[in-house]
Amino acid sequence: VKTHGRDDEKVVQFFREKLRQIPRNWHKALENARTHGETEKAHLESLKLDAVSEIQRAFEEIWEVRI
Repeated sequence: VKTHGRDDEKVVQFFREKLRQIPRNWHKALENARTHGETEKAHLESLKLDAVSEIQRAFEEIWEVRI
């Protein structure tokens, strides 16, 4: 919102892009952990990916109502 002010469409686009960008590294880290048998690290990456999915669902619910 600080970046795009009151332009709801730009805010939504910005946030959706961040929701795509940030988890990319987590997906890579998850695969790497699985490949190397690092179960604790894999579990943590999995939790982060679950959390970002929940954030995305909540974001879509909130902003769908506003737009």
